[in-house]
Amino acid sequence: MRGHAPSVSGDCRGDAGVAVIHSQRLAIFATIVQAGSISRAATELGCDKSVVSRQLTRLEAELGSRLIQRTTRGMALTEIGSLVLREARQIDNALARIEQMTASAHRHV
Repeated sequence: MRGHAPSVSGDCRGDAGVAVIHSQRLAIFATIVQAGSISRAATELGCDKSVVSRQLTRLEAELGSRLIQRTTRGMALTEIGSLVLREARQIDNALARIEQMTASAHRHV
């Protein structure tokens, strides 16, 4: 994921009282899964490992579910983690299409 949406600071709540899910955290989660570890994801993202780990922990707290089962031997997606990853990828694809549409519209103005 690309982290397209602007960052929302603070503890913003939607109308239904559900915490806003940060697209950047979804992007980091997808990168962790793709890279196969938090350490490799941190390297790919150019971030410190602790930052990546903290963002994953925050996303899991926002969602109220563990997305990745961490063990001494590695990590594995939980069932809900697999579902969230699939949706996160769809969000990323939608954001990419929106960027393409708006870029195209700017060229024609």
